Amino acid sequence: MPETLVPVLYATIAAVCFGGQVVLTMRSFAHVELQTSAMISIGTSVGIFWLLAPFLLKTEYFLNPIAREWEVIFKKHGRLK
Repeated sequence: MPETLVPVLYATIAAVCFGGQVVLTMRSFAHVELQTSAMISIGTSVGIFWLLAPFLLKTEYFLNPIAREWEVIFKKHGRLK
């Protein structure tokens, strides 16, 4: 795939996902109360981002020395094992 088409592909996928989310959110308002619908919508977006993050981020970001310091802090306070 040509390098110039990659941003276009990402933008198209983002637009389709955003449009789909708006349609699903509006339909869910008819059946579920607003706060529950918003919680599900935000939670789903965060979950998808977390699942895609390892594939979309560079490995250097995970090897950053600051990330190691956070790991030590979390282990110290019992958040990580």
